[in-house]
Amino acid sequence: MSHSSAPPDLVIGTPAPPPWDFPNADVVLRTCDLVNFRVHIDIMLLSSQTFKDRVPPRTASAHCAHCPCRSHDHHRPSVIHVHEDSHTLDILLRYIYPQNRPTTLAVSDAAKVLKAAQSHGMVAVEQQVRECWAQLMDTHPLEVYVEAAKNRWKDDMRLAAKASLSHPIDQEYNPVMEKMTAGTYFRLIAYHRRCTEAALSTVTNLDWLLREAEETKWEPSFLKFKAKTCFCADACGKRRRSRGYNMVQRLSRGC
Repeated sequence: MSHSSAPPDLVIGTPAPPPWDFPNADVVLRTCDLVNFRVHIDIMLLSSQTFKDRVPPRTASAHCAHCPCRSHDHHRPSVIHVHEDSHTLDILLRYIYPQNRPTTLAVSDAAKVLKAAQSHGMVAVEQQVRECWAQLMDTHPLEVYVEAAKNRWKDDMRLAAKASLSHPIDQEYNPVMEKMTAGTYFRLIAYHRRCTEAALSTVTNLDWLLREAEETKWEPSFLKFKAKTCFCADACGKRRRSRGYNMVQRLSRGC
């Protein structure tokens, strides 16, 4: 019975497709779904602030390219396990290597790549993905809110909640709601309700407008009627108010 002489860590996993099969790679990134990405330590070190803590120390023989006694074992790439899946790592590496990058990202993919960039201290990558994330927040605010809630990105949750005000989330079904917890959905509904009440109070309670008119002797043009409309003094020296002004006053009091 024959036994393979290959080291165990070289036979585990599936090789990543091109371009992540560099023959001169000196490190293998193994994803959580057991796909091996053959990349270069120096490029990873330049891109990540934390990668240096995960790289095994290089031996002297690893740099002796012309040493006649060097063995294959001395030069086989080190294997580093990462938490990302192969799809996420493929996108992440395209922001590091001069490869074709996706022009657009799905919300879930953008969230995964953003989280990976933060985890590995890839500041430049995070900044670039943030630009895509901001665009998605405008076009898919509800989906972004869900992903931000899952990752506990509170600032992004606030921004996405604000962007979602133009979407009637309590009037139509959206499949992304299936990914929400009850608490996440309740907080978003409560925020929408508070914003609606604040907007309505601005329209129905016009005390602020009346105060402004009194102080500046100004009347908004939309309140003017054919009757006397200015705040001028009459012959008796008393200030007269237009019918429009009185109408606003009645509305503000709920009359």
